Amino acid sequence: MQEVRNQDTNLLRVVGFLLLLWLVLSLASYFLVVAPHGQRFDLFPRWVGARAVLRGETPYSDEITWQIQEGMFGRRLEPGEDQQRFAYSATITWALLPFWLLPFPWAAGLWCGLQLLLLLVLPIWVASILGWQMRATSLILLLIFSIVIFRYPINAYLIGQFIPFCLACLVAGWWGIVRGHWIAASLALVLAMVRPEVVMIPLLAMLAVAWENGDRRIVFAWLTGMLSLWFLTRAWMGPWESDYIRGILAYQAYSSPIWPPGLLKQTWLALLIVIVVVAWSAWMWRESRSLDSAERLGWLISVAALTSLILLPQTGNYTLILALVPVWVILWASRRRYAYWIPVLAVLASPWIFLFADGIPSTLEHLLIPVFLAILLALQWRLRRRITTSDGFAGLPATGD
Repeated sequence: MQEVRNQDTNLLRVVGFLLLLWLVLSLASYFLVVAPHGQRFDLFPRWVGARAVLRGETPYSDEITWQIQEGMFGRRLEPGEDQQRFAYSATITWALLPFWLLPFPWAAGLWCGLQLLLLLVLPIWVASILGWQMRATSLILLLIFSIVIFRYPINAYLIGQFIPFCLACLVAGWWGIVRGHWIAASLALVLAMVRPEVVMIPLLAMLAVAWENGDRRIVFAWLTGMLSLWFLTRAWMGPWESDYIRGILAYQAYSSPIWPPGLLKQTWLALLIVIVVVAWSAWMWRESRSLDSAERLGWLISVAALTSLILLPQTGNYTLILALVPVWVILWASRRRYAYWIPVLAVLASPWIFLFADGIPSTLEHLLIPVFLAILLALQWRLRRRITTSDGFAGLPATGD
């Protein structure tokens, strides 16, 4: 009984500390980021569109688009510019309702503070799921490379992007599945759907693992949650699905999404990459079945994230933030063997090469970064299996580095 009380006390202390840290980071974000930039944040189109939904209006109309443009830029944009339409599912209104009820500066400050908090906490959270007790120096190095040197996470924070939040929801779902907290897991996976095109493959992999593990409540709860959001939105504002599809098509027309294999300009080579990645994903699914749930999900989420980044069209380099999960899993798998960290840290530093190097198209980062990480992940998996086979036990010890 006393042990349970101590655990509850420790949990309350952690939650209280995180809430206080969120408040501090939000205040700092408001004064340093939000106030100087006004409403030029990726959050603003969602904020305007969601508030339109709350009024019972469609967020996909030209009037709402003009309101977004005038709020962000002080003018209506020309047809060739990024129109900043509300090109998202209207169900986001209920998933993130508290942010839409606040004045935009407050919402943006809290949102940016939340993104920074999540980026700071996520490596520690993943390490705890895997039982990885990092030294302070390793943790500091990991945070610096993951948040700053990799550059996409800090850029996402500065513009109020959604990918860090989606990544956190995937990690929360991973934790919930492993710890048996099915309500938390299903809720996290519902919230991850604020960017379904980004998280769908990892999310489906996680639901499939939960189903295989016999915890089908998570799958049914997730389906119930998604259907409830859809029904609530339809009951609130009437049919909206056709407007949403038209908005997606319009967004595709001016956003110029990049299909990473297509960057090679050779159809046969692009097709070969697709075949290899699909075959590798299927092989990893089969080979990982003997692992415990925590480790298996780590490998499979990593494979699914890299598969998404390689095979699906990408509308911006910020989606490469998903690659942080395989980065952390690779570093965990190579703990105490720091020579294996060098190529991973080099990949994390590579965005600066794509940004400044002459003669290298910056768009190649969409293909080369996830491909190199997939190779490193496969090499670590092979090394893990070799150690497992030679030592005759089921897995590596989840101890300090």
